[in-house]
Amino acid sequence: MTGEGALDNRTRKRLYDYIISHPGVSFQILQEAFRIKDGTLRYHLQFLMKNGEIVRSGDGHKRVYYCSGMKKNSILGRPIPGKLTDQQKRLLELISLEPGIPKSDLWIRSKQTRNEITSNLRSLIDLGLIWKVRTKNGEGYEFITENGLYNEVYLVLLDKLVKDEISFQEFDNMRVRLKKIMKRA
Repeated sequence: MTGEGALDNRTRKRLYDYIISHPGVSFQILQEAFRIKDGTLRYHLQFLMKNGEIVRSGDGHKRVYYCSGMKKNSILGRPIPGKLTDQQKRLLELISLEPGIPKSDLWIRSKQTRNEITSNLRSLIDLGLIWKVRTKNGEGYEFITENGLYNEVYLVLLDKLVKDEISFQEFDNMRVRLKKIMKRA
């Protein structure tokens, strides 16, 4: 493998692309997504880190990977893909102060036009930073977190079980698998 570039290998290129589109991804999530052995995955990740393509953050069981060009966002406390505008940063700041904040309150507090708000919220959703949530007062916005994702997937599975779209055995198998992923992530 002498002289081979970090991204010349098909598996490494796919890993790198996945990490760019999923910043902060854990080893276990990568292993689930690529279905490759621990040693093989570890080798390719170390190769990418050694060549400066990705960086690892965290310690102990909570190690996650980022593209080395991404900087930690002070609002979220984690790297994000792309560059945020000042308007998008302001929206994230407001959402961090009040999870579940409705669009109307964001419009009033951010001093952006309705079109700007709609466009910026859509961009933040597309970047995987926020999502729409149901609140007692209608719809609002909040950050996407690992626990939030777990809860959403769990609710979808529960709904499918109640509607007899999956068996209890399938539900229980997926629930156990989700728990394992969350413990490792």
